[in-house]
Amino acid sequence: MGVQPNAGNGWETANTSLGAFGLASGIKETIIEGGAALTRGTNIYNVNTTCLIRTYGISGAKYLKYSKALGVVGSVVSTGYSVGKVIDQFNAGGWSEVGNKRDVLDASVGILGLGATGLATLGIINPIGWGIGVLIYGGAALIYDAVKNDENR
Repeated sequence: MGVQPNAGNGWETANTSLGAFGLASGIKETIIEGGAALTRGTNIYNVNTTCLIRTYGISGAKYLKYSKALGVVGSVVSTGYSVGKVIDQFNAGGWSEVGNKRDVLDASVGILGLGATGLATLGIINPIGWGIGVLIYGGAALIYDAVKNDENR
């Protein structure tokens, strides 16, 4: 039952692909927002929809909006997958089994990233720093997965 922790199964491949898509999408969004900030003479923290429309037009602003929405959906799926693996690992061997795998880090970063996204949507925080941290972790995890395919993932 649940997610099987076999590094070669289809779910693992889909999750890795989703991570690569999320990483590329996040970098692209940051570049687009940074370009708008540079063009408008402001910093990236002050980029809003009006700034994006003035810089890239309505189509560019809509593209970024839908790209971000796809990124959130991908994050929910990927985080859910990692949480499922952590639960299965806990059921198989308790906390010692969970501590031997990287999935608990993946799930934690995913939950923190989604939480920051929710707080940003409510206007409570500006997630640029959180986003950069999640992108760095995602990039490092993607490189690790590409270089080393093992069961301690």
